[in-house]
Amino acid sequence: LTSQTPIQARPRKIVRRTRGSHHGPITRLMSPSDLGHVLKPFVFLDLFDLKGASSGMGLHPHSGIATVWYLFDGAHVYVATSARSRKARNLQSNSNVSVMIDSRDVAASRGVNIAGTAQIATGDSSRQWNARLHRKYLSDAALADPRVGPVFAAADDVTIQITPTSVISWDLRQSDRHFLGGAIKNNPTYLLPLAL
Repeated sequence: LTSQTPIQARPRKIVRRTRGSHHGPITRLMSPSDLGHVLKPFVFLDLFDLKGASSGMGLHPHSGIATVWYLFDGAHVYVATSARSRKARNLQSNSNVSVMIDSRDVAASRGVNIAGTAQIATGDSSRQWNARLHRKYLSDAALADPRVGPVFAAADDVTIQITPTSVISWDLRQSDRHFLGGAIKNNPTYLLPLAL
């Protein structure tokens, strides 16, 4: 169904103006602690001003963010990747990294932020770590399937080993118990499902 009459948009009222918070060449315009929680699933909006900066980041504002498979051995976090990936290339000029791991379960929202230094493992060491990582996320049937297992093994040719220097964790269930008197646990409809 089409209409010959153009749709006239009504002007919308500006709800909030911000200059953001500045951290070097990055200006955080929106985060989960302000309007980010209203605009689900949009969590944050950063403006990268890289004129004269030597960060190595491309023009995409979220080029430093990637979803990864990880393995924690009690001392280090391991991430399988390609030597050609932006993650691996960025580590050549800056070994400082951060990783956020969260549960993605609204009723048990919890996670950890890890900051640290990273190095890249190659060769046999990398193949062994990557095989362990792939076994964590892929079934035996997937690993044995010639269309799946060998593809992951070939694509992930290096391993990033992260040595944590800072670990910050959160658990909404504990916050609910200690600060909210169990209001969320006792009212399951208080937390909305993740909107994707």
